Amino acid sequence: MVGIREVAEAAGVSMSTVSQVVTGNRPVSAATRARVEAAITRLGYRAHPGAAQLRGGRTGTVALIVPTLENPFYPWSPPACRTCSSPATSC
Repeated sequence: MVGIREVAEAAGVSMSTVSQVVTGNRPVSAATRARVEAAITRLGYRAHPGAAQLRGGRTGTVALIVPTLENPFYPWSPPACRTCSSPATSC
């Protein structure tokens, strides 16, 4: 598996520069962007979304643990949690 370290070495730039090209968070010169993108293509690099979530400390996952689904309260809980976890909703 190819990581940003290998892409950075192949393009002759820092890992930070590779990250900036991949995420588009900061401006990068056209020449540098072209070198990084060529290295990405040549090496077959693909960003791993799980790695970014771990690094950022947020996964966007809500866990729901219930003792049993036999209680009439619990079966309707997951849809309610889904509604309340939506960014557009405040519960």
